[in-house]
Amino acid sequence: RIHLAALAIREETIGTDHFHTSHTYHNLAVVYRGMEQWPEAEQFYREALRVKQIHHGEGSAETGRTLSQLGHAIGMQGRFEEASRLHDAAVATTRGLDAETGSLVAPMLVRRGDVLRAEGRLTDAETSIRRGIRLWQRSVGTPTPLVPRWLLRLSEVVGTQGRQEEATQLVAESRALCDGLPLERQRDRCISAAEAAL
Repeated sequence: RIHLAALAIREETIGTDHFHTSHTYHNLAVVYRGMEQWPEAEQFYREALRVKQIHHGEGSAETGRTLSQLGHAIGMQGRFEEASRLHDAAVATTRGLDAETGSLVAPMLVRRGDVLRAEGRLTDAETSIRRGIRLWQRSVGTPTPLVPRWLLRLSEVVGTQGRQEEATQLVAESRALCDGLPLERQRDRCISAAEAAL
């Protein structure tokens, strides 16, 4: 409700096409994504994308990130072909940007893997998730909860393909990375997720 009130204020005071309004659209999409209300998330991601394209153009990291998140929301509604196109566009949008965008592109690749997995394209899903993990590790390098979580996703894809031993190794790798997380709360949640996957 707070985000909806903020949106009404922003739209009234600075307009629907103002850059700051795109942040509110994006935040609302994230709220709806967290509640798994995918049509509403899609609606606000589309609005955020529209405004970001006005201010940043097609070839920006901001536009690429929103394309990817819109693709995820659409994929969660079972519209896999459209979701795949959006994920491909998101990755293409950020290709050629500076190396710092690795932290932006890596989650896009993992989200694309999620859509491919839901579509039943397990080999492609595995490739996309692996690329995302490698890119994150090369560009960011510092321990975060993302890589252990992504390794668990990868273990599920690999296990679904009948490669149980490799899936178990990925879970163990995820668990080992959890130990290196700097915050105790992150570490504990990470370890719990890894142990639940065993």
